[in-house]
Amino acid sequence: MYLEMNSSEMRLRWASTLQGILQGGPRVLIHRHGEALAGLVSAYDLRALEAAENNSRLYEDLKHGWKMKDQDKLRSALDEARQEIAPRGSCLIR
Repeated sequence: MYLEMNSSEMRLRWASTLQGILQGGPRVLIHRHGEALAGLVSAYDLRALEAAENNSRLYEDLKHGWKMKDQDKLRSALDEARQEIAPRGSCLIR
């Protein structure tokens, strides 16, 4: 859950809004002229967001690595199968 506040209101209520967030209150979405500009969150929430982002990157890197290993295994298996079915002394086209 979060509150929405325009930038003028945010400037007027900065201290009380910040204190509310520090005491576990809702996050704040700050907007100007109807466009979202920024969010104000606790340090705990920011660390959680950073950890989630880092874990997402790590997952994508691992997933890419697994795909590459799978491709290498498939290539090796295909090469082995070609060797098994090729008549002796023939040239294999790759």
